[in-house]
Amino acid sequence: MKLVQRLADFFKVDVTYLAKDEIPVDDLPQYLLDQPSVADRLNTLFQRVRPTPGAPPYTTAEVAAIIGVAADQIHRVREGIEDDPGVKLLQSLAAFFRVPADYLTGNDPALVARIDEQLAFLDEWLPIAARGGLSSPVLDGDSSLRMMASIFRHVRQHEADRADRRPGDGSTSAEHRS
Repeated sequence: MKLVQRLADFFKVDVTYLAKDEIPVDDLPQYLLDQPSVADRLNTLFQRVRPTPGAPPYTTAEVAAIIGVAADQIHRVREGIEDDPGVKLLQSLAAFFRVPADYLTGNDPALVARIDEQLAFLDEWLPIAARGGLSSPVLDGDSSLRMMASIFRHVRQHEADRADRRPGDGSTSAEHRS
């Protein structure tokens, strides 16, 4: 009961709210309703993270064998059957797929959106690189990848510089600090 009280205090709700068998959807915060479920996030990882570019996705059985759990445990999470898969399992899955554990265990919509965006980007570009689609007669595959990485760094820097500019006057926030 102490744990329930601490949770109630943390979320600033009455203990009876947490003791209910069901929580009405209307009572849940909107950011929780808008987020993909743990099952959706895990399935995204299975769909987008590949052993090598262009390879088929990992199977539940492969991942289970590698992280040392029963395939049924992962299957139940992927199907949304398991209500409480346990932090240890989710952390192991996150480590396997090389994403922050908070992607599977947390409720940060910005983090989930950022990781989903990165996964989509990799899903789109890695198969092209694997097929040699980034190479040309002038640039071999490795040079092409280095060139693309350079372009992406330039774009990221440009976006960061643009975000650092203060709206309205065109100056940067660094100029205002000096």
